[in-house]
Amino acid sequence: MSIFAAPSFYNQRDQDIYNQGFFFQPQEMFSDGVYKPPAATTTNMGGAAAATGINTVLNQGGGGGGGIPFSGTATDLTTAFQKAVDDRQDRLTELNRPLAEAQFPSFKDTYGTFTMPDGRVVSNIENAQKLYNQASGYIQEGMDPNTIAASNFSYKGVTDPTIGQIKDMAADQIEDFREKYRTGQFGPSFIEAEEPTLNRKIQDAFYSLPFLSKPQSADQIIEEGYSGKVGAPGILGAILGSMDKFGTLSRGDQAFIQRNMGYTGPTVFGENTTGGAKDPFGLNVRSGRGNYAERVGVESEKLGNLLSDRMTEKYGKGTSGISFNTATGMFEAIDPEDQAAINAAIRATQMNRMNIAKYQYYTEKTKERDEDRAAAAAAEEEARQQRIDNERAAGRIANQQMQRQEGGGGGGNLTRSRAQGGLGLSAAQAQAVSEANRKAGMGGYGLADGGRVAYMMGGLADLVDIYD
Repeated sequence: MSIFAAPSFYNQRDQDIYNQGFFFQPQEMFSDGVYKPPAATTTNMGGAAAATGINTVLNQGGGGGGGIPFSGTATDLTTAFQKAVDDRQDRLTELNRPLAEAQFPSFKDTYGTFTMPDGRVVSNIENAQKLYNQASGYIQEGMDPNTIAASNFSYKGVTDPTIGQIKDMAADQIEDFREKYRTGQFGPSFIEAEEPTLNRKIQDAFYSLPFLSKPQSADQIIEEGYSGKVGAPGILGAILGSMDKFGTLSRGDQAFIQRNMGYTGPTVFGENTTGGAKDPFGLNVRSGRGNYAERVGVESEKLGNLLSDRMTEKYGKGTSGISFNTATGMFEAIDPEDQAAINAAIRATQMNRMNIAKYQYYTEKTKERDEDRAAAAAAEEEARQQRIDNERAAGRIANQQMQRQEGGGGGGNLTRSRAQGGLGLSAAQAQAVSEANRKAGMGGYGLADGGRVAYMMGGLADLVDIYD
């Protein structure tokens, strides 16, 4: 017996109901007469009328969550689902949002900013203070203040300034800032730090417990990676945690699943009595061993093949043929002049309302998943590049530090005490420096000219590197 044919034990009215596509309508064993379904809205597509039929009543009894049939439409379900999961994401974003720190509102903007070589933006006053401190330090160490800091170095419009000029100009800039601050030229001087709400205090206290982790939003997972703890305290928690594969999924899939959690309302099968997060069509969004991100793609492809192949063949038999339009979600006559094909397309759309609604839902979710996967891949690549840049910077800094020490940059200089002219690093610290050099592609010390990199004016390299 075909699954598309009503069971033989149904009475004639129930068979009519079933054969018209209302597969989950409760039996009416004591009713007679012809069943008249709700009229479907039709649209003319190139001469071929096709029923939209998706926003019809879903009277699905039992199954999945069991219980009370859902009397709304597929659109009602998908709309309620999306609102629930979006609201949850908003709550998670607010829960994890850093509280605003105390600040001087016009400090940097009013006085100007300076971009460091590493991309960090600092205020001009910070820049001036740094230059003043360095110049003063060199003079205190016995350097002639008339020494040129570095060739082609410019500060406050002066090219090739001396150490003494840098100190004086920086001092003037600092004094100017202090006077403007004293006279209120920067506007409001202080904005207090944001105070957490009572709810935020409770949430933060709760998630501070050692066996808990604050749930992340989907966007957080994309940017930072998943940081949740698997399982809970105790043997049972450990066992349950071992059965959960969520932590092993790709960052993009984790984000997608997180983005679609939070709906526990009815599904097409009726009331969700399990209490778990399900989608409108009854699939578990978060399950121990499953992967909803993969499943939506499987469902989209499966339903697309069903509608485009099996259903077009079944309902188009005996006509010039029908096709399924994935863009409109309706069946259409291939030949707009073939009335039999037009009628077949209308009937195919009416009989596949549920399949069409599911196909459209899972196709959109597949696109959403692919966007999360692409965003996660980009974030991971950016983090990888940042690690490489940091490792290279660490190698450069380590080598610069070694060049500032008497005796060159031999390996022994790392662990030699400062009194002995070394850096005074521990063995572990010395190893870290060596590792940074290796990762940065700076094997050995790669130093020329007798162990000193050809820095302009020796120890004045910092001025060039940071402020040029």
